Amino acid sequence: MSSGKRMIKTTAVYFAGNFASKLLMFFLLPVYAAYLNTDSFGTVDLIISTLPLIAPVFTLQSTESVFRFICGEEDEAEIKKGITNALGIFVFGIAAFTVLYIPIARTVKYSYSFLLYMYFVLTYIGIFFQQVARGVKKHKEYAVAGVLTTIIQAALNIILIVYFKMQAESLLISAGAASLAITVFLVFKSKIWRYIDIKLINKVEIKSQLRYGIPLIPNQICWWANSAFCKYVLLYFWGSGNTGVFAFANKFPNFIVAVNSIIILAFVENLILEYKSPGCNQFFSKWFKLFLILQIILVAMLLPITKVYNTLTISPAYSAAAAYIPILYISSLFSALASMIGSIYTASMKTVYAFTTTLVSAAANVVFGVLLIPGLGIYGVCMANLISSVVLLAVRISTVKKIMPVRLNLLEICPAIILLAITFAGYYLFNIYLQAIPLLIIIAFILVKYKNEMNLIMGLLKKKIGNISAHT
Repeated sequence: MSSGKRMIKTTAVYFAGNFASKLLMFFLLPVYAAYLNTDSFGTVDLIISTLPLIAPVFTLQSTESVFRFICGEEDEAEIKKGITNALGIFVFGIAAFTVLYIPIARTVKYSYSFLLYMYFVLTYIGIFFQQVARGVKKHKEYAVAGVLTTIIQAALNIILIVYFKMQAESLLISAGAASLAITVFLVFKSKIWRYIDIKLINKVEIKSQLRYGIPLIPNQICWWANSAFCKYVLLYFWGSGNTGVFAFANKFPNFIVAVNSIIILAFVENLILEYKSPGCNQFFSKWFKLFLILQIILVAMLLPITKVYNTLTISPAYSAAAAYIPILYISSLFSALASMIGSIYTASMKTVYAFTTTLVSAAANVVFGVLLIPGLGIYGVCMANLISSVVLLAVRISTVKKIMPVRLNLLEICPAIILLAITFAGYYLFNIYLQAIPLLIIIAFILVKYKNEMNLIMGLLKKKIGNISAHT
């Protein structure tokens, strides 16, 4: 199978398993706006945002190393060794977290302490076994697990919020329950126990995995600083109500981030397989250009759609969020491009670059957050995030040249950039009735300039998703 077809196939699998959940969560936003008050929503969002700070320390990034050490491996003994030792690291980390968390929870006596613990443990157990399923090429099982997550999480959200009148703690319960369900499904459906053999635990393999995973710990912490630090500054200066409004506004670019993560999942897997081949550079440059154009067009299309969607569906309590969404969209665009380039660090196992580049970006986020938020409030958070995302992309482009040069013809993306500028301005200047104008311009542009590419990609995706559905 050619690298291009393999890329389309794996992307289709990940979209089949993940896109429905991302899309459904997007359409649940009116439910959140109607039933959850801004203080409750902001508080729970801060709780969820805190987990990526502590998770890398206690999981020792075994959720990342397990996939990297078994992806592309054909020897079943090596696969078993990789999974067994990664699971050993993971279990040790969760045990250490439990021992430390219990006395802290009893001392602090936080009302969500038990829910937070269960959410943390169940979420990362689910992530670990999802990574195992990816690594052993159980793509259909991975896709079905994504569909199960969607159904369970959405159903519980509606039941707990609408019928039981629960506040944002319902988000913790539904997410934890969904993670538990997919863990059980993946373990039994993929028969993961066949890959676990305690006799294969050895210091050499554990040290190898830790050498890969440990540099990712500060990298993830820096990512946390990029995404969550400013929320705490906003809470301090402007209160939990404003953090709730920002959390709601951030759900829209989070949809883009989620979709991008699906594409990058597939891309990383294929880049690992292509990394040592002579055509790796060409493979990366080709897909990076397509990804860049896709990101710009996606944001350009979402801006007018978001304006109409917010005007018609969102309650007045969250209406202020609409003003911040375009800036957050642009920030997510730069962040996505930086993540795409960061896949080279994963493929080459040079994860130290992932840490150093993210550290620079996090420093920019902290500095500009402290400077801008006291005076500008939520706008300050948005601007700090945008600046840090631009810095991250810039430093990654400069450092990745040491591993693999990235070739990009900027003239090819200029038309897409112009379209984005038009829709960005139109978002603020036009009412909902005139939002159709930039949207029609974008559609016409795609049909004229990228007609052949879109037909090819959509045809391949339709065929692959059809094959997946027929076998699941």
